[in-house]
Amino acid sequence: MNTFNLLILLDAIGFHTIKMLISLLWQSSILIGVISLIVFILKKRSAAIRHILWTSLLTLLPVIPILAWLASVIGTPQAEIHVIPSYTAPVSAFMEKPVDEALISYSNENQESTRITSFSPSDYPWAVAFLLYAVGALFFLSLVALGRLRIRRWIYDGTVITEQRIIYAFQAARERLGIGRKFIAVEHHDIPAPLTIGTFHPVVLLPAGFTKHLSDTELQSLAIHEFSHIKRNDALIFTFVSIVRALFFFHPLVWFAAHQVATLAENACDDAVLGASEDSLVYAEMLTKMASKLKKRMFTAELAAGFIFSKHSFLRRVEVILIGRKEQIRKLSRLALVGIMIGIGASLMVILAFPLGEVKEANSERAKNSSINQPEDTVTDFTGGKAQMIDPTELGGFVYDEEGKPLEGVLVDAWIWSPGHEAYTNKDGRFKITGLRKHMPVEIRFTKEGYSPRFILNQNVGVDNVIVRLGIKTYFEGKVFDSHGYPVPNALVRADQGAKNSRLNHISFIWTETRTNKDGSYILHVEPDTYDIQVKAHDIGVARIREKPIAKDQAKILNFKLKPGVTFKAKFVNSRTEKSVEGVKLYSYISKVWKLKSEKIEAVSDKNGFIEIRGMMPGPYEFGVEAEGITRWWSKKAMHKHQHRMISKRSGWQRNFDALEFDLKPGMNPVTIVVEDGVKITGHVVDPDGNPVVGTTVAPARTGTGNSITGDTRFSVLTKDDGTFEMWLPASGKAEYNLVAHYGDYREWKTWANGIMEPIKTKPGQVIRDVTIALTRPATVRGQVKDENGKPLSQHQVRAHAADLKANRYYDPLTRTDDQGNFTINFIRPGKHFIQADPFWLSAKEAPEWSTETVTLKSGEVRDGIILVGNKTPERK
Repeated sequence: MNTFNLLILLDAIGFHTIKMLISLLWQSSILIGVISLIVFILKKRSAAIRHILWTSLLTLLPVIPILAWLASVIGTPQAEIHVIPSYTAPVSAFMEKPVDEALISYSNENQESTRITSFSPSDYPWAVAFLLYAVGALFFLSLVALGRLRIRRWIYDGTVITEQRIIYAFQAARERLGIGRKFIAVEHHDIPAPLTIGTFHPVVLLPAGFTKHLSDTELQSLAIHEFSHIKRNDALIFTFVSIVRALFFFHPLVWFAAHQVATLAENACDDAVLGASEDSLVYAEMLTKMASKLKKRMFTAELAAGFIFSKHSFLRRVEVILIGRKEQIRKLSRLALVGIMIGIGASLMVILAFPLGEVKEANSERAKNSSINQPEDTVTDFTGGKAQMIDPTELGGFVYDEEGKPLEGVLVDAWIWSPGHEAYTNKDGRFKITGLRKHMPVEIRFTKEGYSPRFILNQNVGVDNVIVRLGIKTYFEGKVFDSHGYPVPNALVRADQGAKNSRLNHISFIWTETRTNKDGSYILHVEPDTYDIQVKAHDIGVARIREKPIAKDQAKILNFKLKPGVTFKAKFVNSRTEKSVEGVKLYSYISKVWKLKSEKIEAVSDKNGFIEIRGMMPGPYEFGVEAEGITRWWSKKAMHKHQHRMISKRSGWQRNFDALEFDLKPGMNPVTIVVEDGVKITGHVVDPDGNPVVGTTVAPARTGTGNSITGDTRFSVLTKDDGTFEMWLPASGKAEYNLVAHYGDYREWKTWANGIMEPIKTKPGQVIRDVTIALTRPATVRGQVKDENGKPLSQHQVRAHAADLKANRYYDPLTRTDDQGNFTINFIRPGKHFIQADPFWLSAKEAPEWSTETVTLKSGEVRDGIILVGNKTPERK
């Protein structure tokens, strides 16, 4: 695992750890507040009772995460308080995002360069927070250990007390309290005050010469006090409290609770002394003498043993004794005990019912970046135990059931959001997918009816014998009923695994679907994860359960009672005229992206611009917008800031042509969606001789970026039989764009090199006619790609990217090296170009010198001798 992936893993671990600690901060604060109130009410009760309450609290703190997990597993109703920032993995270091399709991820700045130039702590905040916590916890745990070592040194270096007067007093106290454990008494000149350590083999530690000045009565009181600690097992309690306090070092209320445990333990032992003595003044005077002899506070010993060696603590004990504690000691009534249990139980129910959760903000700063990285998740199980390498653009293997039998008919789908990379297993369970990208991991999913699917985020390619196993033991099952309690047949039951971050892409949804049988029953096989489960039946109702976890080989019963869905209403208004817009289609965004045939939500605005969709699922929902001549849309009621009207202050570019997400709620008011007229451009494409060219792609490019205006191939069109084209584009506003003509479709090159139109600025509703774009006579570049050791690299990608930044990177000339690492790039437009070996940088001029060579080419020129280095780790600038 390289340094970057290690940081990614540490960042992910840090997030979950800090999330748990923040939740504990909130939950423990409520419990401590409740216990403080109860203790205040019981202030006239014995110190032992109040000590038990505080000890029970600190014992409960480490158990809270387990209780919260159990509550989520058994389905206890919960209402998350969304205050914790949503986690998104840090961006990849230097890869360009290889996205071909329009609807995968969003970048407000049109996927401009997201290169990380150094391992900055700000890029891994959760890792930094985790390390800071770990350092703090280890520091306080080390103080506990250091204090323990100091106390252990007192025992070994001290002198065992054999004086009969002292031994007799201690044995009398042991018999009086009914303690059977053997003990020893040790004195040492460094011990500040009497204390007792050890549970099964207790040791009473005394300052050297301390007992010589004590009367028999005082010695008896001292013995009863110290042996009361032994009887109460305070040494063990103090050890546990010290560890909890070290782990919760950041929580001031935990320090307060630990202080109360120590103070009340002393008060309880003082109560035992007063119960055996008739003269409290003698005991108070002895404590006052102890306080006067304390010279300095021994903090490490205090942290380890749990005692407080300070003058103030001893004098405070004296005050408690003198105000008549002895007369105030009372037992706890049954009614008071029941009240305490109800109070603690109610507070537990509150903290479990209202856990802290992540802020549901899909467009966090990290999520905006075009390349997203996470710890590797790739299949490493191979037939024969060793990977068999094949063409680096292919992936092959076998799919078996849990008993090792081959599974036929399993759908193997690479890049589930993009069609064209699917395969089915044969009778031997064998599959092979071709046309993948060399050296780039692929997201891949294995599905078959009746089996739990398997989704792999970062599968390495170029391997022919991976083994994937599908099980049948992980599933949700139950029945679906209508509002009257009758079973609902053919209801759609589906579950979403939520957003995932591969090393290259952000995947917004991963759906698994089934339908109910005639009796309303269903079985939905899933893989272990946490799901948003939705149920829908047309004209009957909907139901939804969010964040439902399921473990491997676990079966969970979930029954649903459908309720009427949400009615979503919207009005479309033109941004220029502010008039209603008829004929705007609103459709299910996820059905288009993820090819969900079951999701058939679609409606068109009427003459008043209104649209109404009934039976919607409550909660966040993404809509796509489509209409002739409309190229932008936004709404102030949309959930995310980037779905409001947003214009980049840096570039002047406005995006606003992605999905709109609304939080659907029963009884919600209609929303207003503002739509903007596009720019209509017509023209024709000709070859260098002026002849019209059919089948040419005309695509917009953001001038000055070398990229498209969307970060994908949206808005591209093909010329007709007569070489003409018509396209609608969003207005450029203060930014500029230009058109690129490419002879062929995406990743297809024929005869001529690209042609470009000069940059333009446009306004909404503008019409530009009779544009002519001339293709150019191509130049050619030949060369070789080697690794850093000088060995030729085969099947390595090489591209030519125009230095004038008027190109659209999706239509750059691209090729692969042969077995000897040689390459030939044809169809290069005349002019200055960056010839680059993979990995490609979004901003070509920032690529390392060893992987790039700059050339200036003329029409028809052939340039030889280009030597590039690939597969070398770039130095961070």
